[in-house]
Amino acid sequence: MKTFDFNLDKVNLEIFPNDIWQDYNVVFHGTSEYYSKKIEKNGFIPATAPFDLNDAIELVRVLQLPEIIHFDQSNTLGMTVSSSLNSYICGIQSNYLRLSFAYLSYQCVFFSAGHSKGGQTLGYIRKAKSIIQLAIQVNQAVQEIISEPIKRLFDLETNVANANGVVYAVKLEAPYNGIKEENGIIHSKVSISANNIIGKVILPNDINLNEFTKQAVKQKNHQKLVQTGYLGIILNRMKLNDDDER
Repeated sequence: MKTFDFNLDKVNLEIFPNDIWQDYNVVFHGTSEYYSKKIEKNGFIPATAPFDLNDAIELVRVLQLPEIIHFDQSNTLGMTVSSSLNSYICGIQSNYLRLSFAYLSYQCVFFSAGHSKGGQTLGYIRKAKSIIQLAIQVNQAVQEIISEPIKRLFDLETNVANANGVVYAVKLEAPYNGIKEENGIIHSKVSISANNIIGKVILPNDINLNEFTKQAVKQKNHQKLVQTGYLGIILNRMKLNDDDER
C-alpha cells in the first residue's frame, strides 16, 4: 500500500493519481486516521461497531431520560439522535449493516473531515455530546447522570476528531460477490482484505470542505458510475440478471 500526497484534481474531483482512480475496479473509503492501524491490519469488516455496543446502549438510554429527551430534536426524516443510534445498534446486532464505498475519491473527503469525520455513526456520538452538553448548561444535575460508558464514547469521539482524515483506495475483484451499487454508493456485505487496499491519502487539517457542494460532488460521482465499462455499469448488469433469475 502506498501513501500519496493530497493533490486535488479540480476537474475530475479526484485526490489520487490517475492510474488509481481511472481503474474501474477501485473504490474509496474515507474515515479518521484513528482507525488506520486496525483497517490496515484487518481490512474492512461489515457489521463491526467502532465502539462497545453496551456503551452505545447506555447512551441511548440516557438520551431518552426526561431531563435530556427534549433536547434531542428530530431530523427531516423524523429521526432523533437516540433513535438513529438505536437503529444502528439493531443493525449491528442483526448483522445487517454493510460496508460503504464511494466511486469518486473526493466524495470520501466529507466522511474524513469536519463534523462527519469517522463516518455517520461517530456523527451520532458527536451530536449526542452536544445534546448532553446543552442539557447540562440548563441543569447541572444532569452531569451526575453521565456514566463511564458514555465518557468512553465521548473520549473516542474526541480522539477520532483530533486525528487526521484519511481516504483509502480499495481494489475490488471480480466476480464481485456480495457487492452492489445503490444510489451511487458501492456496498459490500462481505469482508474486504487489507491486501485489497492499494493506497491512501492523508488529508490536510486545513482542507476546505466548502470548495465544492455535496450536491456537485454527488453528481460527479454519478457521472463516473455510469461511464461505459465502469464498475457501476457492471454491478447494475449483475443486479438486472439477478432480478431476471428470480
